[in-house]
Amino acid sequence: MSGVSLAFIAYPTAIDLMEGAGFWAFLLGFTLFLLGIDSSFSAIEATSTVICDTAWSGKAPRMFIALVLCIIGFLGSIPFCTNWGFILFDVVDHYLCAYLLLIIGILQAFGCGWFFEADVMMAKSDGHRKAIMFLGIFYWTTLIIIGTATVFAEEAIIGMAIYFPILLIAVIAGKFISQLDWRTYYNEVMMCGVRKIGYACSQMGRSDKKVMQCWEPAFVLYWGILVKYVNPMLLYFILISIFKTDLAKPYGGYQVYWQAVGWAIPIIGFVIFILSFFFMAEDTVLDYTEFKLYDEMTSEEIDALNEQEAKDKEKE
Repeated sequence: MSGVSLAFIAYPTAIDLMEGAGFWAFLLGFTLFLLGIDSSFSAIEATSTVICDTAWSGKAPRMFIALVLCIIGFLGSIPFCTNWGFILFDVVDHYLCAYLLLIIGILQAFGCGWFFEADVMMAKSDGHRKAIMFLGIFYWTTLIIIGTATVFAEEAIIGMAIYFPILLIAVIAGKFISQLDWRTYYNEVMMCGVRKIGYACSQMGRSDKKVMQCWEPAFVLYWGILVKYVNPMLLYFILISIFKTDLAKPYGGYQVYWQAVGWAIPIIGFVIFILSFFFMAEDTVLDYTEFKLYDEMTSEEIDALNEQEAKDKEKE
């Protein structure tokens, strides 16, 4: 038992059998209330940030945007308080967590591993461009084909087992396509994007900003491989597995119209994601300055950064 049934059936039933059931029931309800408030804060903040980054930025105060989002959220929550609200909640919860969150995870991994800094690296040489394009197209095409085919054939484990050897062959082929030396190929093609983000994270623990710690390359390799190659693969296999299960047996045994409501959630979310590209400000450019590595800075920039950090600590 998990999800909705665990929080609203199993736990309340168990609490009802305990001594001081009223107190524990209040504690459970208050905990769920705080979790809801916390989720609301993160949802409103993330959504308002995206809206403020669009072409409409500056045309409405951020506080007003947050107010409108809160009103929309309040109105949208009313149907969950009706007699059939629990069924609606159960269906929305399933399709939201099973599909939309997984899709978001895949897109985030795509953004970090296959989109971030790709334009900079591809501009370095024709070899960079060809190798990055080859790896990207090969990775996502084979993932979709092998993942979908093996899951529907009920051989998902075999699919995951054969995928990585094929990917390894593609990575080696990309090296020869790029005509770069192995070090450059590893840093600027194979680990394009995730390498810089990884070091931007690991360098925060340095006592001397110019001295790399011994564990950093291993961390970046581990983190980068997971984010760029492993996580999208696992999430896609899970997504297709859930999709196959829901096709064979509709979730919860609910009527078709409830399933339609559930499917509308990930579909609307994905459509909103696509439409957001058409509302971005025309002068929006990718900014990599926040990910500038200490090793790329001059001594003057390091000194200025140290002075700024010292001033920030004094203010605290």
